[in-house]
Amino acid sequence: MAKTIFIRRTAALGDVVLCAPIILHYITLGHKVVLISRFAKLFKPSKNLVLRDKHDFFSRLFLKLHRILISNATYINLDNSYEQWPELSIVDGYKQRCHIISDATSNPGSLINRDEWSGQLKEKTIIFHIQAPSLKYPYRSIHNVDWKLIETRLTQAGYICIELLDINNSSILEKSISVKYEELPGLISQTSALVGLDSGPAHIANLLGIRSFVFFGSVDPDKRILIRKTTHVFQNDCEHAGCYHSVKGCTGVPCKYLDALTPPCCTFETEHILKSIDVFIQNNLL
Repeated sequence: MAKTIFIRRTAALGDVVLCAPIILHYITLGHKVVLISRFAKLFKPSKNLVLRDKHDFFSRLFLKLHRILISNATYINLDNSYEQWPELSIVDGYKQRCHIISDATSNPGSLINRDEWSGQLKEKTIIFHIQAPSLKYPYRSIHNVDWKLIETRLTQAGYICIELLDINNSSILEKSISVKYEELPGLISQTSALVGLDSGPAHIANLLGIRSFVFFGSVDPDKRILIRKTTHVFQNDCEHAGCYHSVKGCTGVPCKYLDALTPPCCTFETEHILKSIDVFIQNNLL
C-alpha cells in the first residue's frame, strides 16, 4: 500500500544532496515523499516529491495538518545519521536509519533540480570551490596550493576558470561567482569540471555526472562519493587516515599532529595537482 513518507534532513547542503538515493528508493516503491529541509529546493518537485522548507511557517502548518489528517504516513528523521554510525558512508547511514536493505537506487541525479539558475556558461568552463566557509576544521580544507598557477595552466589550455564563492570569502581567482544554493545544480550542470573541497557543490557534481577533482582531508572518500568513476580524489597519505570517522559526532576528531593548521592529509603539492589535471586534458576527458 502506498504511503506518504516524510523525510527530515535539515542540513548540511552536501548531506541533503545525498538523501537523493533514499528519496528515489521510496518513490520507486510507489510512495509519495515529503522532504523537510533548509535545502529542499535542490530537488525537483513532482507529484511524488513535495518540498518543504523547515523554516517556513506554512510548511510547518502543512506538516502539522498532515500528522492529524493522514493515517498511512511514515516519519523518518535522517538528522544525525552518519554522526551516529561514522564507520558507514553517509548513504549507508541513511539506509541504516530507514531500515533499507537493498542497494541504492540507480540514477539519483534525476531528482536534482537544474532549472533555478538562469545564467549561461561558456564552453570549457571549470568551476572552483576551493575555500571552506569556515577555518574551524583545517583538516577538511586545502593547504599549500598555488591556485593562481593552476588557473594560468588551465587558461593556457583554453579553459575559463571561475571561483564559486561563499558569503564570507574573497576571491583567489580572477573570475568569481556567487549564487543561491538552489541555483548550484543549474550552474554546475553546465561546467566542464569542478575542482574543490569535499562539500555540497562536489556532491552535486557527482550526482550530475560532472567530472570533478575533489580534495579530501581526514574524511574517507569512499564514505562520501556516490559515483566514483567521474571523481578524481586528491588526498595525501597519513598514518591516521580516516580519523574523522573514528568517533561519533559531526566534527570528527582533532588532528593528531601538533601543527593542526596544516594537516598532512590535506597539504598538497601544486605540481602534483597540475600533472593529474594535465592527464585529463591530454586525453580529452575535460
